[in-house]
Amino acid sequence: MKHLVIVVLFLATFFSCKQATNKGYKPEIISTEIDSIKSFSVIEKDSAYVLTYKSSKQNLPNGTIVFRYSNEKENFAFLYDTANRIYKGVFNRADTITLDLEVVKFYSVNGKDYKLLKLIGNKNVTDGGMLFFFNPDFGLLISQSNTWRIGKIFNPEKNSIDYVQKTALLYKILTDESMFAPPLTKIKKYTFPKFE
Repeated sequence: MKHLVIVVLFLATFFSCKQATNKGYKPEIISTEIDSIKSFSVIEKDSAYVLTYKSSKQNLPNGTIVFRYSNEKENFAFLYDTANRIYKGVFNRADTITLDLEVVKFYSVNGKDYKLLKLIGNKNVTDGGMLFFFNPDFGLLISQSNTWRIGKIFNPEKNSIDYVQKTALLYKILTDESMFAPPLTKIKKYTFPKFE
């Protein structure tokens, strides 16, 4: 009896796999590009230093782009759902926040347009709001706290072919004052105080 059950399970597995291949079953393919190493200049209060991250970019079949960054101090990732325009940040593998899209802007460098997304984390939080400047090709370019004196700026690799373009793009973003204006809270109705 035991042998009969094993044979039946084996045949069921064999035929179910065979039927899946006959019906044109195609496994989901995840395109992964390991970008190698990216470095950021980090500013924290009164100190500045450079941190290096292992980074990867994944293009998932549903149109989601995932950028991952990790080193011995921290891990974070950005998920960019192109179809539904949903943006999320995952920090230290546990804290997931939804990022609000504030601005989409194009910067032209040497005749090529680069898309920039200004994303805001914890938008209406008094203590803890963050700005993220993100490019769908390169990933995170700049992050800045709205409250604290902390931030990160991407350092393009000097030996890369597009070093000049990335450096010029960063310069254009950093000198665009409108991109760094703090977001305004939408006031539904304002009433003037009464003086008697």
